[in-house]
Amino acid sequence: MPNRHRKHQLPKVLFLVKRKSDSAGYSTFESGLHNSCRLTLEALLNHGLVKDGKVVVCFDGNSIDKELTLFKPNICFIDAVWVTPKKLVEIQRLHKKVKFVIRVHSNIPFLALEGNAIQWLTEYENIPNVTISFNNKKTTDYFKGIFINPIYIPNIYEAEFKKSAAIDGQLNIGCFGAIRPLKNQLIQAVAAINLANAIGATLRFHINASRIEQSGEGILKNMRALFKGKHKLIEHRWLPHAAFMNLISKMDCGLQVSYTESFNIISADFIYSGTPIIVSHDIDWMSEPAKVDPNNAFEIASKLYDVISHRDRYIRRAKKAIKEYNSDSLEVWEAFL
Repeated sequence: MPNRHRKHQLPKVLFLVKRKSDSAGYSTFESGLHNSCRLTLEALLNHGLVKDGKVVVCFDGNSIDKELTLFKPNICFIDAVWVTPKKLVEIQRLHKKVKFVIRVHSNIPFLALEGNAIQWLTEYENIPNVTISFNNKKTTDYFKGIFINPIYIPNIYEAEFKKSAAIDGQLNIGCFGAIRPLKNQLIQAVAAINLANAIGATLRFHINASRIEQSGEGILKNMRALFKGKHKLIEHRWLPHAAFMNLISKMDCGLQVSYTESFNIISADFIYSGTPIIVSHDIDWMSEPAKVDPNNAFEIASKLYDVISHRDRYIRRAKKAIKEYNSDSLEVWEAFL
């Protein structure tokens, strides 16, 4: 565990995320990014690594100066690539004693879909007192020495483990998150239907249908067409975190077998809700037995059957995995702070 610092040595930290319009199907306060910042800050405070901290939602880059002036942090984390380099230059000149860290939560395939990401990262690198960080070790190493010199600063997600209560008589599978091509929802739905047919169960496949990104409209249309028989596609709006945790505690299993991930907070949500989950190999912190090939629907279906048949074993392994991840993450944060 991290060593305790004397209080006067501890920094004040500010996490800034950009506001999302409620018309997008969810608010920023319900987003995975906001939850990621909130949970990381809670862990830093609980372990005595920071003196004080806040997570603030900004309308745009013009809000940053106000928040820095009011809170007076030592370190300002700007989560995701949303502040223009020009605006960040202005802010840094006004707050020269503040250390700025751009926290990137995307791996390369997702960055490829964000048009300004690489250009802005190259420009951030030349701004005094600005550091770029990734929350994935491999992505950090990929970029080192190419055009930027990023550091690795992981997520932390600590909470009380719950015991889930799966619904009897039906197969409830949760495949939550934004509808995007790289999230791979259609293959996972096909796998779940294959399992349900094999065991003679009625499938209720739960998704978030209100947040569609990166040309995901076709995915949702195809998934709706897939569920025209006895199996049901259950569409949920984007929920506040507490309500979402309650929902997934009623699932038989979760799926996050996506093509690329840097952390994937939904997988951690499932673990703390007491519900097992199957993931792709890109979610590297998860226990190995829970990982499958994202292109193989039969492998996903077979793993689903094994997980549902041995729930306690998979939950126990997943809990151990996230505890080890959190312990390592806290050490990284302590060294950085």
